[in-house]
Amino acid sequence: MISDDANPLAEVAFALAMAFFSLMVLMLFAIVHQPEAVAPDSIAVSSSVSAEIPEQTQPQFLLFHPNGYFDENLASVNPETLDPSRPVLLAVEDSIAISDVMAFKQSYANLDIQISALPSELAAVLSAKRN
Repeated sequence: MISDDANPLAEVAFALAMAFFSLMVLMLFAIVHQPEAVAPDSIAVSSSVSAEIPEQTQPQFLLFHPNGYFDENLASVNPETLDPSRPVLLAVEDSIAISDVMAFKQSYANLDIQISALPSELAAVLSAKRN
């Protein structure tokens, strides 16, 4: 029987805690003591001769600068002339807004575009080329 000074909600909380603890102990026991038939002693690895790894194609470099688009040789490039079968590594100067980069990515949705930061040395060369 519950005395007058005991809190009935504390008794319910204690009973629930004991129930959850017993469930946890049963779960840990079931995980640790798995039947031997379930765990294999060895794993057989079969290799398929017909499964070939596709050859990685070299990415196309495109430098996105406020002055325009340039290739790895710093020659001006039209992005529409890029090969859609090869991935495009888009190097972006940090002064360009991310909205412009996303607009470029949406404009050329057929290209596999990977975005990278433009090295500061190339940014300086491109800025010097403008002047």
